[in-house]
Order: sequence, then C-alpha cells, then structure tokens
Amino acid sequence: MFAAFRLWQGTLPPALIWQDSKDYEAIGSQSLGSSGFWFGGRPPLIPLFWKIMGSPQAFVAGQTVLSVAAWGYLAWTVGTMFPVGWRRSVSAVTVLAFGTVTPIALWDRSVLSESLAMSGLALLFALAIRLAQRPTVPRAAAFVGAAFFCALARDTEIVLPAILGVSILVFAFVRRRSGSKFKMLLATACALLLAAGFCVATVVESGRDALNVTDNLYVRVFPYPARVAWFASHGMPEQKQIDQLADTQPPPASGTAKAVFPNLHASEFARLDAWINGHGASTYALWMITHPWFVVLEPLRRPERTFNDGDGNIDSYAALNRVTSGLTPVLWPSWVWLEGVVAVTLVVVFGRELRPHRAVQVIMALGLLGVAAMLVAWNGDGQEATRHTIEGLAEIHLAVLIMFLYAVLAPRDPGRAELRSHSGAV
Repeated sequence: MFAAFRLWQGTLPPALIWQDSKDYEAIGSQSLGSSGFWFGGRPPLIPLFWKIMGSPQAFVAGQTVLSVAAWGYLAWTVGTMFPVGWRRSVSAVTVLAFGTVTPIALWDRSVLSESLAMSGLALLFALAIRLAQRPTVPRAAAFVGAAFFCALARDTEIVLPAILGVSILVFAFVRRRSGSKFKMLLATACALLLAAGFCVATVVESGRDALNVTDNLYVRVFPYPARVAWFASHGMPEQKQIDQLADTQPPPASGTAKAVFPNLHASEFARLDAWINGHGASTYALWMITHPWFVVLEPLRRPERTFNDGDGNIDSYAALNRVTSGLTPVLWPSWVWLEGVVAVTLVVVFGRELRPHRAVQVIMALGLLGVAAMLVAWNGDGQEATRHTIEGLAEIHLAVLIMFLYAVLAPRDPGRAELRSHSGAV
C-alpha cells in the first residue's frame, strides 16, 4: 500500500522542470571523464542520475522508486529496534506514513536534487541504527556510502560526512577499547572525512562557492552600509557604488527582505565581480568567523533575509495536481508542536525510566546534526532558504519521531529494551 501510494504521488504527470533541472541536463550530457561533469556548476550525483535515466519522466520515476526503497528500508530497520509483535508493526507503519508527508514526497515530481537527498537521508538513518546495533565493517562501509551519497547530491549536505567524521574520530579516541573496534571507527571517520574533502574540492574547483556567496551578498551585505564598510575594509571594491545603489532601491514588498542586485556584468562593477570570484568566499567565511552570532541569529530575523523563496511556503514547489497525505499535519507538525512532542518524549522517557541504547543516542545525534545542517544551508546561500534547509528540517522531524516511538513503545525493562537487529542484514 505504501509503495503504491508513493508511486502515485511521484509519477503522476507532468514532471516538473526548473532552471536547476536544465543545468543538471546540460552537465549530465557531458562525458563522464570530463572535468565539466565532476567539477561543473552542480554537484555530480544528479547529473549522473540524469545521464542514466535520460528523460524527465524516467528521472522522476527512478527517484520515486529509490525513495520507496529507502523509506521502506528505514521503516524495517526502525522496526528491529522493538520486540517482535505489535510494537514492531506500529513503529514500521508510522515511519512509512512519515515517508508520505508532503515535505518528503513532493520532490519526487521534480527534476531536482531533493528527492535523492531525502532518500539518502533515510538510508543514513537506517544504516546508523544498524551500525549502532552491531558494528561491522560492511555496515560501516554502507554508512559512509550513505553520507557520501547525500553530499554528492547537495553541497549543503557536505556537513553530514564532515561532522560525522569528526564526531566518530573523537569518539574513537575518547572511548578507545579493543583494537579491532578502534581501527574500524578510525577507518570510518577517515573515510567520511575523505568523502567530505572530495565534495569540498568539487565545490571550490567549480566555483560554486562564489555563486552562493554572491547570493548572500545581495541580501545579507549590500543592503546594509555597515556591513558593506566591513567588506570594503577587507578588500571589496566599489563600496560607494554599492551604497548608492542601495539608497536608490525601492522599498521591498511587505514581508520580504531588502536585496541589492548590482549588475556584475556591467563595466562599473567589473572589479567587484572579479573580487567576488577571487576572494568573496574566503572573505565571507572570515565575516562569519569574526561574527559568530551572525550564523545563529541572522536566520531568526524577520522578514527573513533571503530572496526567491516562495514566501517561505514549501508547497510552492509542489505540483498543482499533487497527491497529498492527510497525515502531514500530524507527522510534520509546526515548530511549536514539534517542541511539544520533544517535551512529551523527554517526560515519558524519564517517567518510564528508559535507558537510551546506542541506537537511540545515534538518533539523537542525527537530530542535532539536522540543526547544524539547517544553519549551514541557510548561511550557505541567500536565496531559496525554504528549499535549501528542508533536508536538515527533515532530519530533525525524523529524529524526533523515532525518539517518540522509542519513548512510547520500548519495553521498560532495560534488558529487553536492548535495540538489537534480529535480521542480520546490512
């Protein structure tokens, strides 16, 4: 039933084509051996998938099938956290239902990166649980592969292998025990960091970092003279022209942030364009390092300092004839209700005196990583923040859901609550 509903959601025509879709097709048409394919204007996984599928219709059908498989595997894996019986069935069905909610399923209709990234996220959660249940080399390798998959799909997801690699490396040295487990953890951490390093190299080599920084400058720097002055003191040219352009801009529409768009192709801003391409990314990174509150507090300002953002409504990316799940308001609640679910979960866990198993601790860590992913995505690009932060938000929602299931379904006896895999599969 789940597979049929998701296939209906994802393959109902037409396939949605966006500007990014055309970029994926153009890059995917290049040779696999060319630098333009691996170091083009987009992360390489989606162009590779386009090359394999060959048409928009095949693309959306293929990513929908992968989505069904990934969320089905996650549901099965979450089920192994509980004893055989109704607890296992309820947990698995709940996760399958979560896989049908609009913020997860709407991307299957689009030739974009979000659907594959969501599938990678589901696999990452499933493989993290299995690795925590029983650490083995094949499970560790699969876990690294899932994180690499996510990072190859979207640049903002590079945070996953990067932070996971550092975290596992620290854990390996702090909790050093047997030689074989230590070596496996060390190898896993190094593989994750190498994966993150490769993805960072594709970003820098392609110049995608300069494009993203340009969007940030448009809406988070150029409209504010004090910030323009700081960047000018660190080498950015054309301060006077930028401030003059900002002064002549009409007031932004109600509920939208002010943005200033100098014509970087015009001769008067030629030096600015060259500076952005050569030094914009490093200077913007220095700005965030020296203004750490900016990273956390800037996303909270209203109106939100982003543009081309669908008025903050994720449904603006959905097809007009979309098939929606009636469970979306329940399984994807607003921030206020989500915080309430977290509070209830904590109360139940402490009230029932449940002892969090390693798998539960891993889920909690992935939820916190979702917060970091959202901050990285928001600060990484000045436009389409609603779309760019959706994977991190999905991480948070999914972690909270699994924690809630653990709180209400796990047996109270810690011995019985040991969340071990009974299938033995990866």
